[in-house]
Amino acid sequence: MDLESKRLDWWINNLKTMPRDIWLWVWQEANSLQPDTRCFAVDDGIDLSPEEQDQREVDLENSDLMCFFHKDQLEDIEQNLKAQKKDYDQRDLYAAINYYWKNDAFINLGSV
Repeated sequence: MDLESKRLDWWINNLKTMPRDIWLWVWQEANSLQPDTRCFAVDDGIDLSPEEQDQREVDLENSDLMCFFHKDQLEDIEQNLKAQKKDYDQRDLYAAINYYWKNDAFINLGSV
């Protein structure tokens, strides 16, 4: 199975140009997400036969990868952060991403 692999900062910097149906996956041993975290893209929008879809699911289940975020989730995290702090920096963004990843909730900068 060939998956496109790039650093997380590349994906974040290119959110606007990413296909809508992209899911990002990371290595299972990842315990925090940093700009250099290697992410693998799975495009649910591509046309696959039912057999190819089944095989891709099996391949992903047997890989050392775990599903991380959908493109829309990253956009929502960034928009939530921007609503709280218009001039946020990269450190703020990665804190918000890690918070969402670990808590399944948006960061509240007023309580951090």
